[in-house]
Amino acid sequence: MVAQDRTKQVKAGTKKQRRVLFLTPFYDNTCGVGTVAQSLSQALRARNNCVDVLVYAPWRQGSGNKYTLFSSDGKKITNFANSKQLLSYLRGNDLRYDVLHSHNQVFSNSENEDVMKYFRNTPLLTQVHMGVPYANDILKETSPHGQAELLRQARMLAKSDKVIHLTEDLDVLMKKYYGSEHPINSGVIYNFAETPKTNAERVSRLRKALAPKGEQLVLYAGRMSEEKGVLELIKGFKRAKSTNPYLKLVLCGSDPNDQAFADQLNRAAKGLREGRDYVKVGKVSQEDLQNFYAASDFFIQPSRFEHFSVSLIEAMAHKKPIIMTKVPSMRRVMKLDENASERYAIPIEELNSPRAISKALLHAANASRVDLENMVERANAFREKELTPERVAEKYEAEYDALIHNKKPNLSFKNVYAIPFSNSDPFLEHASEQSLSNTIRSILAKRDNSQIIISPYGKHRISKAFMARHSKLLRSGKLRILPSDERITKQKSQALNKSFSESSRVGADYLTIVLPGYELTHSFTEKLGELGEAGMVYSEGEPEENLEARLLSNNPEGINPINQSGTTFSHDVMNSVGAHWDLLGFAEDMDLYQKMLRRGIRIRKHNEK
Repeated sequence: MVAQDRTKQVKAGTKKQRRVLFLTPFYDNTCGVGTVAQSLSQALRARNNCVDVLVYAPWRQGSGNKYTLFSSDGKKITNFANSKQLLSYLRGNDLRYDVLHSHNQVFSNSENEDVMKYFRNTPLLTQVHMGVPYANDILKETSPHGQAELLRQARMLAKSDKVIHLTEDLDVLMKKYYGSEHPINSGVIYNFAETPKTNAERVSRLRKALAPKGEQLVLYAGRMSEEKGVLELIKGFKRAKSTNPYLKLVLCGSDPNDQAFADQLNRAAKGLREGRDYVKVGKVSQEDLQNFYAASDFFIQPSRFEHFSVSLIEAMAHKKPIIMTKVPSMRRVMKLDENASERYAIPIEELNSPRAISKALLHAANASRVDLENMVERANAFREKELTPERVAEKYEAEYDALIHNKKPNLSFKNVYAIPFSNSDPFLEHASEQSLSNTIRSILAKRDNSQIIISPYGKHRISKAFMARHSKLLRSGKLRILPSDERITKQKSQALNKSFSESSRVGADYLTIVLPGYELTHSFTEKLGELGEAGMVYSEGEPEENLEARLLSNNPEGINPINQSGTTFSHDVMNSVGAHWDLLGFAEDMDLYQKMLRRGIRIRKHNEK
């Protein structure tokens, strides 16, 4: 009953209501991605949008369930042990959406291939919470896991109709790292934080307990991990403390998982008195963390890299002076390179530098009250204008509307047939309408969910008898007959364009094009590439050596290459390409291998299913 009601809600909606499905690895406030996904879904729902949330968490222990689907009211619908169960539920309830909103690239792995195919005609927006190549570069990440995440993200970006980065600097950085592999259609929408709620009595008690002698409290809130710069923070704080004894560090965050790193932190803190010089609070709830913000004098973010942390925005909302490293992704948005009278934060001038952290801490502690208040007001004014749930939700709505309005078919074309047809050429395989009818029946017998386009060449036309025989297919949109003329004209290209557009309506899994093999003009093949994802048309006159370059540039979806006479490439060529793929798998040419994987290319031999 719940599923039936939910289906009605998703299908019905209203004219103003957008139906959105979040794809995310987290949906709670235990981490940044989960916090943003949860808060953004609530902000969108408050604006009359239907937002369901599909969580994929294969690392779950004990439960055995990898997927959880939440309805738009935020309540859990059900769990699924695997993608097969999930797909059965989606198909059984015919759940469809206007837009997919992916948080990072977790759904780009092989286990979710069929899930993404189910939604192939739905526009995909990917919100990049972490730029993998940027993080890998900063952390010097070379592990297989890091490289796998890089390829997964590249695949997700390539499939996306729109990519959203969290800052302008990140947009530039990601295009730099991925180069031509990065989609042109990218934009920037900042993160946001809810308006803070605090308990005045709790704040007062915290202040008295943490600063009994009026110490200046410096709050750190986040993971106690290497990339967050916590080790450098403790070392830098120790240096600053030796100059200004009134400074006190408050560390909010769970203990490190890495014991070796925990030992490093303990050694760095040697000489500091826990409880008097610094306090390790441990992990606190999101609600109580707001009280720690309110009780502190400064907020510090010493990270080696960041994207746009929610804790930074929360500090703005609490009107606390921010001290932060000049991470490449945040320099522009926080105006860290501007004059002191324009900045939103006090910059730590060097990354991974205890000395630079110490210098920034002392600068903040000795700054005039007026200068700090002015900086805080500038930062909060920026937050109120750009970083609120309402503002960010409004921007995402605009992106959704653009995707819905400009929706194009996003089909997974598996095979594109170029079968010549004429009712007067005895040398052609399909020299009669009967043979063409046999081909249509054969195609639909194997792949019922196909769309077939027939384009006669020359001055020959399809007879009325043929059209009457296939009237049901013509009415359904699965069969289209293009105008007949000597060449592929503008009229024919427009008709084909319409067929591509209508593929979404008929839900085609495959697009089968029946065309005159040797009548395809160069301009038409280019048009074919623009209209759909099946732009790989091989000319018999083209040297087969060019195959590899053509595959890399023109075959983004693993389409089985064909030539204009409808046959596959020669055995030698296909076998050599297949063999080359196997060699690439052994990393003999990693650059080419990664380029092909980023494009999702899979080369198949002529007899491979």
